[in-house]
Amino acid sequence: MSNSAHLALRDAVVVALRSSALLVDAVVTPNRRRPMAQNVDLQVNVSLGESKALEGTIGVTDWSTRIHVECSSRQSVADSAEARADAAFTATFEVLMTPGVVADSVLVTPVAALWAEDEVDTTVGVVHGVFEVAHRTAANSIAG
Repeated sequence: MSNSAHLALRDAVVVALRSSALLVDAVVTPNRRRPMAQNVDLQVNVSLGESKALEGTIGVTDWSTRIHVECSSRQSVADSAEARADAAFTATFEVLMTPGVVADSVLVTPVAALWAEDEVDTTVGVVHGVFEVAHRTAANSIAG
């Protein structure tokens, strides 16, 4: 059974981030945010957001799918939690905005970014990012 092209897209983002030398210290997970385990200092969560079908051409459906990325970090001796989360988001942005790194046939556009503290643990800095990805499926299927 095939998964949707949308889930495949999310997984491609995870692979791109895990493969990046810029995020070598990060735990990259393909899911919505969970509380950070005590033994994790840097975490990047990737999840699907809204996806809408656009007017396409005959035989295909063009999609605009939002990918949510959340970079969370604990403070270190040298840097604040906010600075470390910001550095992880900066690296994430660079990876996702490199043409072809997610997939050859997609276009990634940044939509929004939000800096915050973790609601449960104020020693954790968090940056939420939203990226919009243009991709295509066959008109009669969303299988990836």
